[in-house]
Amino acid sequence: EEGTTDLKVRYYDLTIQYGIHEQKYLDVSRYYYQLYTTDAISLNPNIWPDILNRLVLFCVMAKYDNEQSDMLNRLIALENIDKLPQCAEFAKLFSEKKLISWNVLLEEYQKFVFSDYSENYKKYIESESGSESQLFNKKKQNDQEGDNNDNQLEIVELQSSKVPIFDKQTEYGKNHISVLKNRVMEHNIRVIALYYNRISLKRISELVGMPLEETESKLCSLVVDGLVYAKIDRPNQIVNFLKKKTVSESLDIWVSDVNNLLGLVEKTTHLIEKENILYKISH
Repeated sequence: EEGTTDLKVRYYDLTIQYGIHEQKYLDVSRYYYQLYTTDAISLNPNIWPDILNRLVLFCVMAKYDNEQSDMLNRLIALENIDKLPQCAEFAKLFSEKKLISWNVLLEEYQKFVFSDYSENYKKYIESESGSESQLFNKKKQNDQEGDNNDNQLEIVELQSSKVPIFDKQTEYGKNHISVLKNRVMEHNIRVIALYYNRISLKRISELVGMPLEETESKLCSLVVDGLVYAKIDRPNQIVNFLKKKTVSESLDIWVSDVNNLLGLVEKTTHLIEKENILYKISH
């Protein structure tokens, strides 16, 4: 509604900070999406690229489930994401059924992942207002004059955009790097489960680039969460991803196979009769 944009921005800015603190990354992604669709941000070329980058990163950091997958596909379909090539490619990596190398990811997407978006935002604020004190005075003046409405909202101040996501110098940033690495490993194990029925634990460890014990722990975690089905033969270190079928499922498959066989027999009989008729006509 008209006149509520500033309140909406402040509200979602606070919910983003809370969501990050509680490590509810999918919620954070949704909040950023609400900000991204706000005219004050979507129409400002100085802000929306950083918001969209953060939106994709937090979506990828969220635990995989149907809602996270749906959100990621919605982001990939956004029109503006093609204007940010690395952002678009990064999002597609986690939507495709392909293995992702953590080291290659860091090498190829280092600029995208570790860019200091907060620094970009601070430069924007400084260029618009000169300093934070001037920004405060300008907002105060607008409030007194009654001009603080949607059409005259010149500066969007977001506290959540002043903090780097993957700052290697802080515990906050180190934790996010660890979360992103875990999501890469979980993605790789899900992909392996799609293409293999049986595979050695050692081979999985090599494919995902993790120590053997850590690989087993992560695999067990995914099984508990219901994201993959697996049984581990510990003495032989073999992982079986093939889920044992129930009696009803086996019976359904058998009935389907019998129906297909009868269909082929009927079709073959029809073709033989057709050939016999044509032979009699020609002779």
